[in-house]
Amino acid sequence: MYVGKNIRFKVVLRFSWKSILVFTLYSSTIVFILSVVLPRFNGLPFAIISVTGIAVAFYVGFKNNSSYERLWEARKIWGSYVNSSRSFAVYVLDFIYPSEAINKTELQEIKKRIIKRHLAYMTAVRMQLRKKPVWKLEEVGHRIVSADTSFTNDDLDTELSKYMADDEVDYAVLQNNPAVHIIKMQSEDLQMLYCKKCITDMHHVEIARMLTDFYTQQGSCERIKGFPFPRQYAYYSKLFVYLLIGILPFSIYSELSKINENLAWMTIPISVTLSWIFYTMEVVGDSSENPFENAINDVPITAICRNIEIDLLQMLKETEIPDKIRSENNILM
Repeated sequence: MYVGKNIRFKVVLRFSWKSILVFTLYSSTIVFILSVVLPRFNGLPFAIISVTGIAVAFYVGFKNNSSYERLWEARKIWGSYVNSSRSFAVYVLDFIYPSEAINKTELQEIKKRIIKRHLAYMTAVRMQLRKKPVWKLEEVGHRIVSADTSFTNDDLDTELSKYMADDEVDYAVLQNNPAVHIIKMQSEDLQMLYCKKCITDMHHVEIARMLTDFYTQQGSCERIKGFPFPRQYAYYSKLFVYLLIGILPFSIYSELSKINENLAWMTIPISVTLSWIFYTMEVVGDSSENPFENAINDVPITAICRNIEIDLLQMLKETEIPDKIRSENNILM
């Protein structure tokens, strides 16, 4: 996620320089053809670009709104993860008591294991969402993250081993969906504690409900991750923008020629500027539709997971607490 108040010109240029170059060459070619090769052809009526521009603006606006909804829904889900994780840790620490079968010392170790396993669960969800799907190609947003930050994705087993026993890690990484099976381990521990009378009926049901909530939140993220923005909307939005860009120089040339033939060269900067505006509108929607792709406009789930980790480790009164993840070059992952 880009967190700077204003986007740096360097970042804007990375997204735009190729398109600006193409627009400049294209509009220059059209002006040359209309001025030298076909001097009797005065271009196209401005009404054509006016009607087309309005239609394209509505269509691109719809796509951008839909893309933003996907991005914002993903951020709300991870906000829910933060709240649920804190509540889960409090419930585990405060609502599970020693019994005849489990003394206080043993219980403290079990509580610590459950809470740290939850950190492993959040890590598994994060890394599963970070995997690149087959339908998403490398784009500028990924290259900016690679060049301007030190962000990397480690191996899942390496990350899980920070919070789970080796045998649990070995089991989880062999599964198709490791996060699902980590929650299953949590449920098994809670059931064991319930059978040994360390949890009351009411508290057991409440904590079990929170595990279900984690599944719900994970499923919501997987829905966004696994179901791309409908191609019919994404493809035609781009096609219509390119169509508009294609006719822009003809209409602008026509209008300027009516005013003064010497102003015909102004077609180039005006056409390039308008083309860049519509192209940028398209790129903004395109780069926002998939919020878990290791790109510059992603939801910062790595930073969110670290915040959860800090909160839960402090609840456990651990002495080694990691630092918050800071943005690098205004990019927070």
